[in-house]
Amino acid sequence: MLLGVGICLGACTDASTQTTSNAQNLAESKTQSEMLAESQELEESSLEFLEDCDLITVGEHYVAMVTAGGDVLTVYHPDWQNTYREVLETEWKDAVKMMKNSNYPVAISSAGKLLVPNGQTPEDLQEDLQKQIDNEERPNLMSSEYPGYARTMVEWSNLHQVYRNYPSGAIGLCEDGSLMEIGLLGVGLTEENWTTIQSWNALKDLVVLYDGSEIAGLDEDGNVYGVGAELGDLDWENIVSIESGDRMLFGLTEEGKVIYTEFGFGKEYSTETMEDIVFISAGYSHTEEIDVVYGITCEGKVIDRFGNELPGFEDIVEIDVSPAGETIVVGLKSDGTVCVSENADVAIKEAVSTWNRNE
Repeated sequence: MLLGVGICLGACTDASTQTTSNAQNLAESKTQSEMLAESQELEESSLEFLEDCDLITVGEHYVAMVTAGGDVLTVYHPDWQNTYREVLETEWKDAVKMMKNSNYPVAISSAGKLLVPNGQTPEDLQEDLQKQIDNEERPNLMSSEYPGYARTMVEWSNLHQVYRNYPSGAIGLCEDGSLMEIGLLGVGLTEENWTTIQSWNALKDLVVLYDGSEIAGLDEDGNVYGVGAELGDLDWENIVSIESGDRMLFGLTEEGKVIYTEFGFGKEYSTETMEDIVFISAGYSHTEEIDVVYGITCEGKVIDRFGNELPGFEDIVEIDVSPAGETIVVGLKSDGTVCVSENADVAIKEAVSTWNRNE
């Protein structure tokens, strides 16, 4: 009997073990299936973010783009064409990207050198300053420093990008990650903050607000660092790119969402409708008196912070937004043609149409 009981118990144990083993295999199979499904879902939902090649830019009164041949095409609002005629007549060479500059275009060459247009070179600025002195005019204290700042900036090399404005002061980010500064230290940028900024490692982008009193940097690992009253407490991670308007910082997350610092002045702000974004650009709207941000969706369309699509913006790979005045958006399509928002001046629209026809 005991033997029989033993045999019965052994058989039951074997059966139970087999059942348990089958259940475990099924559970493991389900887990693997679920993991595979999750992996496929993640792969399907992953976004391919667009690189900012800085091939187009829009300033306060102009639109410019770099051509494949290294030229820079520029068009001004009619009210400013005479003021910047020398700029328009500039023969550009070896340009590969644009610097974001407010009043007139400044490009960066393949050697990482600044390319400044006619009428704005260090020699031109020095000549203008001397004319003011000869006419017994009192130059603005800051503008009297511009020729010197300009001479320093055009000597920079191996530049990845330059932030703020030529020649009033800027920070240059080099391809090796080193930083150069002119015109900001002692004005808005303190020695302490400059030391802090230089300690940030592997930077791939910067934003500089005001005279350098607020600066943020993005490193290769997606971390954002900041100095200044508004940016000092930033603790952002997994950020793909950063942009700034007049006083707000915007970040594009790995999930394709847009986050931002508070605007202040009691105004409500939201970017909740912006989803599956692969590129962002920001500016300032004097009409709304608030910073604005636009994004390229994974489908190549462009939307504002309310989720509204911009007409005519399709198959877009890069955008830029005007830093002041009425908000103008310029976009670069995958075929190399350019489009501008409907509110752009007729002269700008006609010039862009000419560029697209290669005339």
